[in-house]
Amino acid sequence: MQAVGNDIVDLKDVFCQGKHENGRFLNKICTSKEITAIGESIDPHQALWTHWAIKESAYKAFMKVLTTCTFAPKKFVVSRNGENYSCEYKDVRSEVRVFTNPEYVHAIAAYGKKVDWSLIKWKVALATSEENSSQEARQLAIDLYGQKHVKVLRDGQAFPQLFCNNELIHGIDISLSHDGRYVLAIIMNTDE
Repeated sequence: MQAVGNDIVDLKDVFCQGKHENGRFLNKICTSKEITAIGESIDPHQALWTHWAIKESAYKAFMKVLTTCTFAPKKFVVSRNGENYSCEYKDVRSEVRVFTNPEYVHAIAAYGKKVDWSLIKWKVALATSEENSSQEARQLAIDLYGQKHVKVLRDGQAFPQLFCNNELIHGIDISLSHDGRYVLAIIMNTDE
């Protein structure tokens, strides 16, 4: 089975400021090795939120394939090899792609035997309002899918899925995220 998850962090959001200097916060969400890597980074602020986005995106992917998956950030262990990231939780591992700029960090975690990144499409957009950001992320997923009569529903699941005429669309996995000024959606064709 293949699954994707994503996360976006608005680096300019007030909540994010100064957290890389907050030892209590770091110890709550990061391993000692991750804290060291963040502290030694050229930009500890961005490094912290990169780790967070990786952990959150991996959680969103793993919760679709594991019978029990609890978001305890410290248990999601981030590894980096050059520009490549991965995240492990218990005995499962996901590949992670990270995209950064001065405004936000965006992470996509993909779980599966052989991830074909060309089957994953995503879009980041500015939210028109924080109150509607969840709906705007849903609309991005619908737009990425590109067909009419499509809705994003949870249908008893902990994660959103695409439906057409109230029927689950099989072979497509989606993940949504919103934070501060940004909304994000990704879709992956899992039938290929």
